[in-house]
Amino acid sequence: MQQAVARRVRAACAVCQRRKLKCDGKQPCSRCARTDRICRYAKVQVQTQMPARASVVPRANVPVGLGRGSPWLGFSFSKFRFHRRYQDVLPFYFCESVLAQLPESVVAAEDLQLPSVQNYGWNLAGGAFLAFALQPSATRPPLRELRPLVQHYFDHVNPLFSIVNERVFWSQWDSAADANSLFNAIGYLMAITAERYRCGPPPRVDETALFNHSYAVVSEFSFEWESVELIQSWLLIAAYLRCCYRQTSCYAALARAVAMCRGMSLNLEAKPEQVDAEGEQTGALHSTGKYYHCFWTVYTVDKIFSHQLGKVGSCPISITKLKPPGPQQQDEWFQGGSLEMLQLALIIDELQQCGEDQEVGPTETIVLRDKLHQWYTDHARGPARDTVLQLQPTLTYLDVKLTWELRTLFPLLSPTKQVADWPISLLQPVPMDYHGLLETCQATAALVKRLVHRGEFGTPWWSHLSLLFTCSLACIVLVSCGVQQRQYAAVLAELMELWQELEGNPPENQPVMLKQCYWCIKMVNKFGVLKLQQATVVLQETVPKPQSDHSPNKHHFKQFGRVDDEVDNENTPAPSPPQQQDQQQQQHAAESIADELLQTLQWFDQHF
Repeated sequence: MQQAVARRVRAACAVCQRRKLKCDGKQPCSRCARTDRICRYAKVQVQTQMPARASVVPRANVPVGLGRGSPWLGFSFSKFRFHRRYQDVLPFYFCESVLAQLPESVVAAEDLQLPSVQNYGWNLAGGAFLAFALQPSATRPPLRELRPLVQHYFDHVNPLFSIVNERVFWSQWDSAADANSLFNAIGYLMAITAERYRCGPPPRVDETALFNHSYAVVSEFSFEWESVELIQSWLLIAAYLRCCYRQTSCYAALARAVAMCRGMSLNLEAKPEQVDAEGEQTGALHSTGKYYHCFWTVYTVDKIFSHQLGKVGSCPISITKLKPPGPQQQDEWFQGGSLEMLQLALIIDELQQCGEDQEVGPTETIVLRDKLHQWYTDHARGPARDTVLQLQPTLTYLDVKLTWELRTLFPLLSPTKQVADWPISLLQPVPMDYHGLLETCQATAALVKRLVHRGEFGTPWWSHLSLLFTCSLACIVLVSCGVQQRQYAAVLAELMELWQELEGNPPENQPVMLKQCYWCIKMVNKFGVLKLQQATVVLQETVPKPQSDHSPNKHHFKQFGRVDDEVDNENTPAPSPPQQQDQQQQQHAAESIADELLQTLQWFDQHF
């Protein structure tokens, strides 16, 4: 006996509703037809939706625009968050626009799936994933045993942001390394961060135990106190969580540092001077420099991390009147890399100043593009940068530049029928700089290639995987849209070699999202191939091929005269005697007038 299959219907008839029976939704339904009853349905307004294809992800995961469009761009109900990085939403919108143009037969034959909307390239967990334990471990090594790791942190990690002053830290080492619990917590945080950034086998120290101890100590002190050392501790926690793929906790730790910085009014210009018992100033310069440095460090880390998170920073430049240090203002607090990152953070702040529900206009786009180019001219083209640490400011600039320029690619896409799902700001044309974008992609490919070949791609700096993904995505979209195909195809070929090398020979402590990013690139490329194939079929079937006769394309007139009125000097007859010339002139006088009139008429009837 064939088993009946239950089917959901929009509404049941009044009889089936009253008797609480299943209804097939027809008019009349089978039960009312069998019992000869009047079948009636209540008038219910049902929101109409387009049927989703079986090969497409559910519409619940589709980002929804905000009318005028928030910057960086879209809202995901699946995770309830905004996405303000263009590379996070571009794969979905590009594939959705292509899918809407494909015939049903092609969609049914191909195994297509829309890429999800997520923060591609963020996951840098590497060889160990940080787990949080509720009960801190009591067994931990003395801080003195971790001195090589602390020194490695100062040499290879700290110069990028200069969170901790090295001279001040080592001056307190002998007196505070055993007694001060907050000093030990700071030292543990630097040690486990350095262990993450060391190229080699998985960590040999118990990172979880040391982190939980440091986190508990810093949280306990922050429950009651405020100090520059606590702000530095929260910045160290945020930086460590940044390389451990802890997105939510990283942003929360960064918010604690920003809140404490503003709570201590470090953003104010006036600072009280320290006066001893005899009325003399003591340590005023040191304290002022410490406060000044602490604020701008918080500001820099907030802008860089919030940009990579796709969020708006919580420490805007508008809260202070402090003059930022200049590009050449190097001291024991600010070093070369930290100054470059600060100058870049000031540009990122201008990108975010438009607010959470607005988009930067065309004029501001040109101004900010010029500022980014000026930063690259002043910093990236300076002295040679050999180490992976020295390359980080340039790589961070390339990430900001690529993210900003990806906005210009959205007007090239064809919006689907459900235009409400597309942020309006994405569809508005903005000034495009494809030549500058090409140079950025070429520079990105060259630097990432250097990192892969030197075995430094696996170090958990945040821009390595993100740059490889973003640059590949931009090249595929531009090639499929017919923009400088040969140039971008050459860059894409280099990037694909890197993807294949990383897949075949994974680096030590490889990023966890490597497979996700590579799958997304291949799926976007598949949609791009189908787009070009469909366009080729439509053009070949619609427009006939040109014939071999190209005479209609020939020019018949020049600016003065006909094309075929060329004078052949070799066939020119010898000049006639004077008498014969006079007779010929009189004979052709009337013909010349007629020819001039004819030429005048032809002048206004040229066919080009």
